[in-house]
Order: sequence, then structure tokens, then C-alpha cells
Amino acid sequence: FLLSFALLWSVADFVWSVYPTINVIRPEHLGHSWLERLVKFNYGPGNNTLPSGHNMTAWLCAFTLIAERTRRAWLFVAWAALVSVATLFVRQHYLADVAVSIPAAYGASHIVARAVTQQLRATPRTDDP
Repeated sequence: FLLSFALLWSVADFVWSVYPTINVIRPEHLGHSWLERLVKFNYGPGNNTLPSGHNMTAWLCAFTLIAERTRRAWLFVAWAALVSVATLFVRQHYLADVAVSIPAAYGASHIVARAVTQQLRATPRTDDP
């Protein structure tokens, strides 16, 4: 998981540095409830939207648990889907940000899993006495 996380965030940091997002459109007038104030506080300068770090991380967790064949992986798939919907609902990200994040997370998970598997197969086994 940690290697996938490092790969995924390295690629995202590269994309953010080469392709910063400007003029993010967000609602100007929010209400005065504590939830709306929390959303307003969360809105920052926000120049890094594509891919979405929220969604990348959530889906990376889900894909990792699916690959590990964890019995409750579906809970993390549901959680990742809710994170995706939530980031769209509060207008933290655009649909394109979410759409790019999911295959990026899958790709990082798949690339690292494949590399680790090949490394383990290439390493000679030593039998412990």
C-alpha cells in the first residue's frame, strides 16, 4: 500500500506542478449553519484539483483491499464512492477530477502489485534451518 501511495502522490504532485488549476468556480454565498461554515473554511485557494487527492487515496485503499481479497473490501468501496460523491456535492472537485482519480489509483495499485510480485518471484528462496 505504501509504495502505491508514494507512486500515486508523486504522479499527482507532478501533474499539479505542470498543470495547476486556476479560477476554481465555487459558490460565493453559503449559509450560516456550522456545516456550511465548515465547507467555507475548507474552500481555500485550491489550485490542485486534477486529480483529486481525496478520491485517489480513498480508491487506493479500496483497490488495495480488493487485491488482498479482504472480506469487507466492499465497505471501503462504498466509502470511496461516498468520498467521490461528497467531493462533488460540496464542490471541492469537478467530475473530471474524480474521473481521473479512480483509474489513477487503480493504475498505481496494479503497477506496484505487479512489480512486487515479479520481485518476489525473482528472489531466490532460502530455507531456514
